[in-house]
Amino acid sequence: MGMIPARAWDTEGVTSLRALQAPFLVTTNDLTAQVVRADMANEMLTGLDKAGVTGLALVPESLRIIYSFGKPFLSLRNFEGVTIRVPTSNTSSQLFDALGATADDLVDPTGNRFDEAIAKGTVAGVEGQFPSTFDVPTAVTANLVPFPKVNTLVINHAKFAQLTQAQQTMLRIAAVKTRDWGVETIPDTATSAAQYCKDGGTVTNTTDAKLADIQRATQPVYTQLEEDPQTKSFIDQIHDLKDNSGAPTRITPCTR
Repeated sequence: MGMIPARAWDTEGVTSLRALQAPFLVTTNDLTAQVVRADMANEMLTGLDKAGVTGLALVPESLRIIYSFGKPFLSLRNFEGVTIRVPTSNTSSQLFDALGATADDLVDPTGNRFDEAIAKGTVAGVEGQFPSTFDVPTAVTANLVPFPKVNTLVINHAKFAQLTQAQQTMLRIAAVKTRDWGVETIPDTATSAAQYCKDGGTVTNTTDAKLADIQRATQPVYTQLEEDPQTKSFIDQIHDLKDNSGAPTRITPCTR
């Protein structure tokens, strides 16, 4: 069994989970919870069959934010020509390419590549969670949420087939409870921002107009994603859920 980030499967030829990485589509905990509990979640997981695993549940972890090691990301201009640390995902990389940035996971066997990039000033920011500790000044653009991090709980397909029906049912029930645990423990963005400020970070918000510019710049990613009918269907279904969901929480800015 394994708990694998949904974002990573598109590097293995699995296309059914890419809607979860659609740019600036899922931007609240409430919508994330609705998506992982919706009927389409099971359809998304079915696509993992081609990778030799059975998908048991989508387990949410957190909303992703973008933080910088210098000027905060407030407009398209801030993304042009810079490198941002982005965990490996074809769809995520396409998003940052559309913004004019270079996505790089900055991973190597030594584990030092990211630290070296920070020291040399060759990495401008990170797509991730609110950092809990840091040695250099960082600034979060709180209303710039590219997507959530959702994990896939999976089991080897052949091993799952060897289980009895009762065992399979037991495992699926446990997986659903794990999903619900994930929903209940998604970090609250306002709480995370408040702690980040207390620790010495900077939180800011871009304007609605500049946010709209950033979102429009990612339209080519949607064009590519929606060439796949299934992915387009998932995106449409998420839009329907979003229309009936609450607006993102407005985070209070703070400075060091």
